[in-house]
Amino acid sequence: MAFCSKCGTKLEIGDRFCPDCGEAVTRKRQSEVSTLADSQSTEQSTEDAVRRGMTNAKFNEEMSNVLGYEVSFIAISIGLLTKSWWWGGGTFLALMILTWIPSTGKILCVILGIAWGVIGYYAGNYFFSADAGWGIGIILGLCGIGANLAGRQHLEDIGN
Repeated sequence: MAFCSKCGTKLEIGDRFCPDCGEAVTRKRQSEVSTLADSQSTEQSTEDAVRRGMTNAKFNEEMSNVLGYEVSFIAISIGLLTKSWWWGGGTFLALMILTWIPSTGKILCVILGIAWGVIGYYAGNYFFSADAGWGIGIILGLCGIGANLAGRQHLEDIGN
């Protein structure tokens, strides 16, 4: 922080004269003021980046829970349909392994998101109209893909 050498008043960036006594601010003082402002803005941008990173990590962690619920739901459904917990458990294990592998995990996230879109389409079509079904299906599908990919990103983050 820079101050007037004559009266001690705080100087702002770009001040050429002291606002109180009118003393001319030397180039050295001007560069001190701008250096201070640059360091403060760098600290602020670093804090903002850390805050955004923490918020994004928390969101991705929450979305990984959604991905886990989807995998669990599919495994339980297959177990109930086949009346075999071996099939349900095997499905769960297979889907979890596929989720952890980067290339297959992303494909699985897109497939699960499309499934949400199909569910949205049929629900909208049943309760409202065909046009509503398409709109709800597209929105739910895109949200599902985004949520699943965010959850998959969390798995990559904790795996590295």
